[in-house]
Amino acid sequence: MVAAGATRPLATGARCDGEGDDMRRIDNARELRELADELGVRRDWHEPDEQLVTARVAGVDLDNAGFWPPSEVGIHGYTGELCVIISQDSTDVAAGSLASLLAMASGPDGPLA
Repeated sequence: MVAAGATRPLATGARCDGEGDDMRRIDNARELRELADELGVRRDWHEPDEQLVTARVAGVDLDNAGFWPPSEVGIHGYTGELCVIISQDSTDVAAGSLASLLAMASGPDGPLA
């Protein structure tokens, strides 16, 4: 169990892009806001490139918001779930399930807000 306010790194080998390194995991809107603050990005994520922040998508399935299976259930080291890997200055810093990020963007009454 993770303490309230703590971030959950992905377990080694659980990166959604199959790289195998630990990475911060974004599972809810609070964690996404905290990441924005740490990266120096506005909370509305306007112009993140000005802080050398970029992203890429990895995985194979757009499935369940709020769910991130272990890599061993995926294909070729991937979790299977589509995820967004966020990088700053060419260093991967965090990842979030694409379905979860879409749920967060759906508004404050969504399940992950």
